[in-house]
Amino acid sequence: MTFVKLILMFCCLRDIRGQFGNPLNKYIRHYEGLSYDTETLHNSHQRAKRALSPQDRMVHLDFHAHGRHFNLRLSRDTSLFSPDLIIDVSGEETPTDTSHIYSGELFGEKGTLTHGSVVDGRFEGFIKTHQGTYYV
Repeated sequence: MTFVKLILMFCCLRDIRGQFGNPLNKYIRHYEGLSYDTETLHNSHQRAKRALSPQDRMVHLDFHAHGRHFNLRLSRDTSLFSPDLIIDVSGEETPTDTSHIYSGELFGEKGTLTHGSVVDGRFEGFIKTHQGTYYV
C-alpha cells in the first residue's frame, strides 16, 4: 500500500507546473521569483551615492535562489562610461547619471563577477559563478 502511495505522489508531483516547471521561453529553461527588501537596497544605494570613502560606497544584497545563497558585494562602477560622456536628445544635452551602475562579486567566492544596476531598490544584472551565470 505504501508503494502505491509513493507512485501516486510521484505522478502528481511530476505534473506540477508554474515558475519552477515551465520554461519562460526558448532561452530560459528555469526561473525563480526573488524576495528581498527593496527599500533596504534603495537606502543602501542612496548612501553609496553620497559616500566619500570607498568602503562606504559598497552595497550589499543577500537573497536565496536556485537552491543556494547569494551574498553580493557591489561597488559603484562608472568605468563603462567616458568621463566626458554627452547624451544628445533632439539637439539638447541631457544630464547623465551613472550612479546606479554596480560591479562586484559574491562574498567569499573568488573568481565570481556580478554587474548590474540598482534602480528603485531593484537589482537587475547578472551573477557569474563557477557553476554558471544567473540573470536577475
